[in-house]
Amino acid sequence: MFRHIGLIVLAACMFSAWAANAASDPAAAKPRRYVSGYAGTLPKDPKDLARTYFNQPAVRTLIYALESRSVPVAEAKAMLAGAPGILDDLVRLKLVAVSGDQVRLGFAYFNAADMRLVHAVAARHVPSLVAAYRAKAPAFEAIWARYPVASVERRKLAFALIAGVGLNWDGLDLLFDEGWRKPQLVSGPDWQYGFFASEDVGDIDYKGFYWGSSAFPGGLSVSPPLPLAFVSFGDPQSDPRMNFPDLLGLPASDMTPPVRAAAEQVGLRDDPMLGPKVLGLEAGRQVGRLLLRLRQGPASAAALQAALPGDPAQAELKLLQAAGYVRAAPDGRFELTAPVLGDSDRAMLEQARALNKAIIRAWMRTNYGPIRKELTGLTALRQGVPYEALFTQIWHEVFGLTTRELVASGMVADPYAPQNPSPGSLGMAWRPDILQRVWR
Repeated sequence: MFRHIGLIVLAACMFSAWAANAASDPAAAKPRRYVSGYAGTLPKDPKDLARTYFNQPAVRTLIYALESRSVPVAEAKAMLAGAPGILDDLVRLKLVAVSGDQVRLGFAYFNAADMRLVHAVAARHVPSLVAAYRAKAPAFEAIWARYPVASVERRKLAFALIAGVGLNWDGLDLLFDEGWRKPQLVSGPDWQYGFFASEDVGDIDYKGFYWGSSAFPGGLSVSPPLPLAFVSFGDPQSDPRMNFPDLLGLPASDMTPPVRAAAEQVGLRDDPMLGPKVLGLEAGRQVGRLLLRLRQGPASAAALQAALPGDPAQAELKLLQAAGYVRAAPDGRFELTAPVLGDSDRAMLEQARALNKAIIRAWMRTNYGPIRKELTGLTALRQGVPYEALFTQIWHEVFGLTTRELVASGMVADPYAPQNPSPGSLGMAWRPDILQRVWR
């Protein structure tokens, strides 16, 4: 549950997925495959979901025609003849736009040529962004020194607050606030989202592009509230993740054997919000209380039992050990191994966020214009989609590659390090009031 890979966020609970969709292009020898997804809060009715239409062969035929030219309305309707009235839906959901008698692309669409171009441009500009971060390594180290939990590797804290919160969440917010990106949004009662589709290019390797997050509770109202909010940051190959919050709504069949055995000891239940036979919200409350207690320092099993009055803590401890959040110290006490931020970490967090934003802002002021000039050939841009509406996806290529290079440099932790229970992703937890994420 809660999967947000790249910028994909599905449903009100911020569930998202890396989705590759295949459809045949009549002019192509092989099916063309796409990664498509959403950013925002989604409607329950499939008729209001852009992907419902994007996946239809007739719609794909129209989109392929729009790659090279605008299409007269009459011709577009003929292409869509098997689905009367569908053109109105495509306009309503902003997949296409109609100007006069011409139909054009209306959303963030990238074909294979576009993706190769974006990736090449990102590769040219990313080294300077990596260098900007490396130049501030001493300043970041001074910030991490303020975190008092010695058992948590500082590079894991760096991964969470640079690759995750900094380049991903705060980076996207900064770009929005500065006017560098402005998603095309589709709105309705209680829902609003942006949709994108990019053609899968087999010769581009996205392993190590840490551009995805799974966050909970996000903007949801959960009663009683969870003591901690959870996030996992990872790459497209990290699914399914053995982190929280993913584990709270993950079917046991998708868990690794060690995690599954521990989860079954905790107990799987039918959760009204997260689904049948899952750990559920109550497990989230239990592990949250344990993690907060361990944030205060190493503790014995007896002391941790006191953090869960009326409920045995041993099963939850085994689950946290299996998921890589806790370990047994040589003295028999338990200690944290994943970043957990409490109220006293607010100043450290805000200092790290401010430094991230300063680096990104300075880099963008130098690189945004040149990148835009190098991407004038993008298909959707030629069709009239504003560049700012495309920049969310472009930024993901930029910061995704940046995270891979920061891992390679050793500045942040490597989610593919041996013994990581969830290869390709790492988790963090925090008191909800010190960091709140609004998706936009």
